[in-house]
Amino acid sequence: MQINDRLHGFKVLNIRHAEEIKGDMIEMVHEKTGARTIWLKRNDENKTFSIAFKTTPVDDTGVFHILEHSVLNGSTRYPVREPFVDLLKGSLQTFLNAMTYPDKTVYPISSRNNKDFINLMRVYLDAVFHPLVLQNPNVFYQEGWHYELNDVNEPAIYKGVVFNEMKGAFSSADGVRSRVMMHSLFPDTCYGNESGGDPEYITDLSYQQFCDTHRKHYNPSNSYIFLDGDMDIDEILGIIDDEYLSHYTDAGEKIRIDKQAAETAAPVTIDYEISPEADPKGKAQLSYGYVVGDFNEYEKIVAFSLIASVLCGNNESPLKKAILSKGLGEDISFDVQDGILQPFVEIDVINSDLEKEAEVDVAIRGELERIVKEGIDRVELEAVLNRKEFKAKEREFGGTPKGLVFALTALDSWLYDGDPLDSICFGDMFDRLREKIPTGYYEGLIREYILESRHSAKVLLRPSNTLGAEKAEKEKAKLAAILEKMSAEEKEALVKLNQDLQVWQAQEDTPEQKATLPALHLEDLKKTPTEYPLEVCVHGGKNTVLKHNEDTEGISYVSLMAEVNDLELEEHTVLLQMLSYLGKLRTKRHDTLSLNREIRSLLGDFNAGFSPMKTYHSRELRSFVNVTWSSLHRNDAAGVDLVKEILYETEFTDKQAIRDIFKQNLFGLEQAYINAGHSLAVQRSLSYTSPLAAISEYSSGYEAYRALKKLDDNWEELSDGFLAKLQELKKKIFIRERYTVSVASEDKPAIVKALLDDAPEGEVKEAVEKKALGHKREGICVPANISYAAKSSQVEELQMDQGVMYVVANILTYDYLWNNIRVKGGAYGCGFRCGLNKAASFYSYRDPSPSNSLRVYQEVTDYLKEFCGREGDVENYIVGTTGDYDPLLSTRAAIRSVDLEYLMGISYEDKTAILQAILDTDREKIRKTLSLFEKLNEDDNVCVIGNRAAIEACGEKLDEIFDLNRK
Repeated sequence: MQINDRLHGFKVLNIRHAEEIKGDMIEMVHEKTGARTIWLKRNDENKTFSIAFKTTPVDDTGVFHILEHSVLNGSTRYPVREPFVDLLKGSLQTFLNAMTYPDKTVYPISSRNNKDFINLMRVYLDAVFHPLVLQNPNVFYQEGWHYELNDVNEPAIYKGVVFNEMKGAFSSADGVRSRVMMHSLFPDTCYGNESGGDPEYITDLSYQQFCDTHRKHYNPSNSYIFLDGDMDIDEILGIIDDEYLSHYTDAGEKIRIDKQAAETAAPVTIDYEISPEADPKGKAQLSYGYVVGDFNEYEKIVAFSLIASVLCGNNESPLKKAILSKGLGEDISFDVQDGILQPFVEIDVINSDLEKEAEVDVAIRGELERIVKEGIDRVELEAVLNRKEFKAKEREFGGTPKGLVFALTALDSWLYDGDPLDSICFGDMFDRLREKIPTGYYEGLIREYILESRHSAKVLLRPSNTLGAEKAEKEKAKLAAILEKMSAEEKEALVKLNQDLQVWQAQEDTPEQKATLPALHLEDLKKTPTEYPLEVCVHGGKNTVLKHNEDTEGISYVSLMAEVNDLELEEHTVLLQMLSYLGKLRTKRHDTLSLNREIRSLLGDFNAGFSPMKTYHSRELRSFVNVTWSSLHRNDAAGVDLVKEILYETEFTDKQAIRDIFKQNLFGLEQAYINAGHSLAVQRSLSYTSPLAAISEYSSGYEAYRALKKLDDNWEELSDGFLAKLQELKKKIFIRERYTVSVASEDKPAIVKALLDDAPEGEVKEAVEKKALGHKREGICVPANISYAAKSSQVEELQMDQGVMYVVANILTYDYLWNNIRVKGGAYGCGFRCGLNKAASFYSYRDPSPSNSLRVYQEVTDYLKEFCGREGDVENYIVGTTGDYDPLLSTRAAIRSVDLEYLMGISYEDKTAILQAILDTDREKIRKTLSLFEKLNEDDNVCVIGNRAAIEACGEKLDEIFDLNRK
């Protein structure tokens, strides 16, 4: 390719090499339509395609969010009802989703299989340009909203997937605060409106407005096409042009994003929901926002992220300490909100009181003025800059494809007519930022953009015990008033609409429709899982060492794993707290601030966590404390010494410092019940029959919360004993006799020797038997407008084939549960899982009707019997399952996965056998799993977390209902 070359209607505008990403950026434009196109030509077998549209909301109806959901429900070329779901269950995708942002909507896919990649790209292109929703309003009613009325004499309710998703989003303080802050800072632009949709206004959106919005925004001239990886670009561009773009006759309307004129907004006070039983004292939040410039001022944006880390990176950081030490809040965060035309910084004081507003204002301003006058700690600034540079160069994204990250990052500038390469590559930015440390540059940014800000806003969140009930009553009254104004004919029409919707939702795609969707076949699949080399040896005759030979490009990844099977259940609550304090409290050689400085300077990251597991063959319970870190090779020795200092010399004596972290941990767990209740419900319901899950309950579930809440309520009386337990547990756990070491580095022997040869020695007692909590059917009420429903059991005695169970999970999640809980029930998500720990669980996510979900779980055996009686193979489910079983992993994620497999006793031969079982699955083998679901029904272990009214509607399905904060 050369500049000015033309290929399938695309003209090459620019070609630049980017050494940071080891590839070339080729910029093109589709001359007929103006569609902007980029190809990152990199040596990556995982190929990524994305098409994005500039989508600028003019109200709070969430039209672009509903569009994002709806266009993936069938298209002209692929007239199946839900191609998105069919692809999730039947492709080798490494990423498949769509995302709505405040000013754009993005449709990305990726796959390592070339045929699959092309299939996915074609389906997504047809979905966005030719969706069936424009002819079939049932899709809009299902994904967006509709009045559910099945009898003219009954009350109506609102129903819709996006409607319920956003009810969940608006249940959290974070969701409310974010929405109001954006509106206050940018009232005259698209950012002043809620792109996801405010539940109060989603129901104002008409189907006609929805269709008109699609026609205006979803055209090639408003599109941004992104390609990444090793691909036949001639073939790919040919498909995009010949099959789609060439059919457009005009360029379409150009969408603008306007800047907001600088202004200081009036403070806004708004209520957010807390539990009716909770004490509102100390639950307010105070938020301050400051616009800091334009999207293309990359150096300034990164500089503010460094300032944020210095000022609020830990509890001893100056701004955070100024708030905590005066008792003005339990936590304070300082975040940079970018990825929009005008980035801003936000300072949030968590768990305060509105009566302290003036004191908080003075404390924040006073501390910032002091810092500007006296200067930012330069050593600290250097440390956070080192950490930021490390992360930027490491480009470690876990299981997220690099191509996807590049696609989203490019839009941070590309969408606003900036240079997309500038937001992907850093160049010499870190050198420039380092040079500016002694110049007053950072202090000047604080002065100009915060202390002397001309564009700012303040949002105050007031806790309300009654808001949830008030919202429910308001919604009920609104619906009643609407129905009262309807004529008999209009009500009958509404009943008919719901009947037609239900008939459509129950329809299965015809064989002819299914045949239109491109598919992979068994011959297209790998027959063996990816193998990652591992060398297992013993150091000093005592400790197992796992040596990884991955190319880590000069970065060392180390894990120190301490086996802790001899802990009592109750000790796990203290254990997780103790681990959360490591690196955040002073040691014998460093105070907290200087310790954090050393961590940032020497380590790419540092984490201490806990992993209970069950061995694959013997079914033995094993629990490990995992201390993991990374470092540049040049910092290996100093990094190991620092980790040892943290493990062996942390002092649990500063009661106030521990109290501050404790309160933050407790608040985080409370918020998890609102934002991630499905995970906690699964864990809780499993703990009724699974000793393994019981360990997790005592470390991070309701049992832990109850113990921590008791400690919080009786801190003066119980804290001395708690601090003594922290110290005792630290000495008990971090001894050589417990250790297994995992290392990927250029100098493995030196790291292993430094970690093990002088490690403290101690005694490891016999494993303590763990017991499950016993049968329960519980409802836990939290302040949320939606719920999460789980049903689980330990099923290892049934001897189910693991590979077959993975296929069954795929079938249930994307067929039966999806259709009955998401499509018909209106929940945002749902699923079934049965993993290597031989525990089976159903769950729903942001669910308006947990009662319906529990009924659906109960009837799964009937569905499977009917499914097994059908003719035909299950090839498409097998294809998707193999992709999930052998996922795309980054270097760090692959190392951690191999470590876990070793600890669980899973060999490569075991993995190969599971994959073969997946490939050999048929309906008869699926039929043999029926006993598992009969056991789930027989055990009937249920946990529902969420809205009290929805939980109470479960009736006799639950034996006990209580508030999270019950005494």
